[in-house]
Amino acid sequence: MKKKKWMILVIAVIVGVAFLSGLAKNENAADEKIDGIPVMITEVKPAIVENQFFSVSRLEAKKNILAQSSMEGTVEKVFVKAGDAVDEASPLFKVKGEDLKEKLELAVKQAGTELEEQKISYKNVEKTYHDAIKLLSEGAISKKEYDEAEEENNKAKLNVDLANKNYVTAVASSKTNLEKLIIQSPIKGMVADINVKAGELLQAESGVTIITDDRFIAKVPVTEDLIDKIEIGNPGEIYIPSKDKTYPSKIIEINQQIDRQSLSYPVTLEIIDETEDLKDGMHAEVTICIEKMTEQILVPQKSVMFEDDKTYIYKLTDHDKIKKVFVEKGIEVDGNVQITGDIRLGERIVTKGQHFIDEDSKLQIVEGDQ
Repeated sequence: MKKKKWMILVIAVIVGVAFLSGLAKNENAADEKIDGIPVMITEVKPAIVENQFFSVSRLEAKKNILAQSSMEGTVEKVFVKAGDAVDEASPLFKVKGEDLKEKLELAVKQAGTELEEQKISYKNVEKTYHDAIKLLSEGAISKKEYDEAEEENNKAKLNVDLANKNYVTAVASSKTNLEKLIIQSPIKGMVADINVKAGELLQAESGVTIITDDRFIAKVPVTEDLIDKIEIGNPGEIYIPSKDKTYPSKIIEINQQIDRQSLSYPVTLEIIDETEDLKDGMHAEVTICIEKMTEQILVPQKSVMFEDDKTYIYKLTDHDKIKKVFVEKGIEVDGNVQITGDIRLGERIVTKGQHFIDEDSKLQIVEGDQ
């Protein structure tokens, strides 16, 4: 009987302890509820914000020259193929010139004949002039007759000089024009494209394109609302997906005439880094820095909330209360967004937990770092 009473007493003690323990847990839970809703507060620090323009393009060699023939005719031979390295004055292709050669040889022959005829004429006139000098001294002719002989001699001499110049010009012209039959590279570089073929008649677009592979450019269309915000020398970046590499660049040309089809202004950027591994025509993603702004407020995008067509954030007041502040969103940068409104540098805003509170909520503040 005593043993049964003892067991009842033990059970009663266990129940009592359990009751007191549960009461304590309820009190702790109540205390946690009283502490408030946990939120993270972050101080607004000054940030640099860049307004950027993005477009896609294709790489082009900075020097891109189409070597063409100044002569008409048919292509006789092509000396190069695409991808060949060439030096300045390297032969590219030759134009047939049999007809031209005959014309030039005839012109030289005619000029030579004319020169010989003028020399013979001058020799005869010169003899007459020397005779006139002797006859004048003997009084056999008048001064007028002597002057006429002297004038004829001067004219004949002048004709010889003129004929000689024409002959020299004909020879030089023949040599120059025959050299033009072989089209040479105007620069040192690489053959990018060949638009001539042996046996084909030359057209307006016929020629060989030579490029240099030491510098590359990319051209992008910039809209009229941004064109006045950029200048030659402004920095940019050119990302080449096939190389998975970004190359620093700068603006080297801004076309002031609008493209009527795209309604934009062509802007050219040049890569300023080493470009040995790049090729003409590679796909390029171009970024231009339009403007750089300092002392800007940049906050996490998740901290900005929406109410109808407005955006707002919560900021902490002096009394650890929160205030709803309507703001305007600006440039987005890597998960952050530029904002303007009733918010100042150094103030603290709610960056986590903001979706569970309002201006009357009691908060449990956790300090964070933006």
